[in-house]
Amino acid sequence: MKLEFDRQEYLARHERIVELLRSSELDALLVTAEPNVNYYSGWRNFIPWWTYSRPYILVIPAERDPVLLVQGFQHYDASHDSWINDVRSYDSLVGVPAAQVSQLFQELGLVGKRIGLELGYEQRIFMPYNDFEQIKRALSTCTFVDASEIIWRQRMIKSEAEITAHRQACEIGDKAYAAVFAQVSGGMTEKEVARILGRAIFEAGGEQGFCIVLSGSGNYGRVAGMPTGRVLQNGDLMWIDLGVIANGYWCDFCRAGVVGGPSEEQQRLQEVIVDITLQTADCVRPGMKASELSGICLQLAADRGIDFSFNCGRLGHGMGINSTEPPHIATYDDTTLEPGMIFTLEPGIVNDIGTFIVEENLVVRPSGYELLTTTSRELHAI
Repeated sequence: MKLEFDRQEYLARHERIVELLRSSELDALLVTAEPNVNYYSGWRNFIPWWTYSRPYILVIPAERDPVLLVQGFQHYDASHDSWINDVRSYDSLVGVPAAQVSQLFQELGLVGKRIGLELGYEQRIFMPYNDFEQIKRALSTCTFVDASEIIWRQRMIKSEAEITAHRQACEIGDKAYAAVFAQVSGGMTEKEVARILGRAIFEAGGEQGFCIVLSGSGNYGRVAGMPTGRVLQNGDLMWIDLGVIANGYWCDFCRAGVVGGPSEEQQRLQEVIVDITLQTADCVRPGMKASELSGICLQLAADRGIDFSFNCGRLGHGMGINSTEPPHIATYDDTTLEPGMIFTLEPGIVNDIGTFIVEENLVVRPSGYELLTTTSRELHAI
């Protein structure tokens, strides 16, 4: 059996979701999205989110053992890479057979019961809409209820094993940044920079989740863009945002440098953003609200006459099996911060001389926080 974590980690997750189901008066949870299937079963699809031909279903009853239903091609791996004993398969490649799902629900005593689904905030049902409608018709006596709140209530609080995985992702990201700033030079393309990063991540034992590389005047607003064939030229600020995966868990942080070295104004703006980001982190305490932390960050900027022009709709976001998760560090999110929550801080300035964002990853601890990103925050001279 190949599990990312010790079997006890998954048993503890199962015990917790059953407790949440019972307290919410739900008889079962039906999950289809890869991150949730991975979280509760231990099985991680080899190409999560990248194929639509083989949906899967995990049924977690409140009073019975869970059952994982996958397409036949996935059965061997799912049954060997999960702690769940009952892994079943279906043959179709044109959708999940509703009749088989109905039979499973009858067997589990779930006909006519209240079933939780991934219907709400930052959740997705990972199957074709028509398949889902067929399953609903086959289970017409069941009552379907949004279970996103209890899923996030559990997944937002990371165990020590999850925190360790996230820390490992950050350490691999550290090595990738060290490699790229040691090797990059003017005359390279953004794609060549991305290859250095990808190679360093692979050699350090991680997976590359995403890689954003932007450079040069007129391009500093491309904060969600792919690396291009643009050649680095003298005076260009090069900004990198990197997502690294270790044991299925993401980190997400960014660093930058300037070909030929930064100007005084570029250096000043970088230092201001580093200062605001780290001062905000120093205010993290369990029991405060995400919106409160966002307000502190905004006030620190206002005190310096800074208006954040990096418009991503929030000043940070949760991390885990997904590259972004709740909570949002934003004025609209009143989630209470609790020990075990992992999130980023990424206030920033984007203007005509550069992209100034020094994203950090941290975990809330009982007495404050632990900073998980340690890479130099200087504006590197390339």
